[in-house]
Amino acid sequence: MFGREIQDGPHSYLFTSPKLDYDQLGSVRLVTDQNHQVIARHDYLPFGEGLASGQAGRDASFGANDGVSQKFTGQAREAEIGLDYFQARYYGAAFGRFTSPDLANAGADLTNPQSWNGYSYVGSSPLSAIDPTGRYEQAPQPDPCYDAQFETPCGWGSWPCPFGKMACFGKQ
Repeated sequence: MFGREIQDGPHSYLFTSPKLDYDQLGSVRLVTDQNHQVIARHDYLPFGEGLASGQAGRDASFGANDGVSQKFTGQAREAEIGLDYFQARYYGAAFGRFTSPDLANAGADLTNPQSWNGYSYVGSSPLSAIDPTGRYEQAPQPDPCYDAQFETPCGWGSWPCPFGKMACFGKQ
């Protein structure tokens, strides 16, 4: 059998390669196979531009083609155009801005001038905020895999959840 089967009471889940590990912002940092061998590692500059192998002492596993589309903050990176899809609009990590303005500037706050720029990513605070939908910034959420009640769906952290119970599917 390919993958790993985990029992959670009456539920059974089959997990196959690859396994993704995330950082506090939800960015994919490590991709491993079913035997826990490293397929790829990812490091990012503050606004999400990936650092490739050979940069600052990184070996060949950094920036390797792993077939996983999730990259910076867990968003899907379109390989053909190099942009991240944030559900409402595309984001260009190379220039740290969205490629289209926030419609109606929905995330604008009159007391925060950084929010007035409709192209801005998280008010220019990429290390302390995320924008999961492309519409407004928010603080990163803690890893639900460490929620003792296993009530929340999986967001960041290790996949599958290291506790045997499948917090990533919520209680079923």
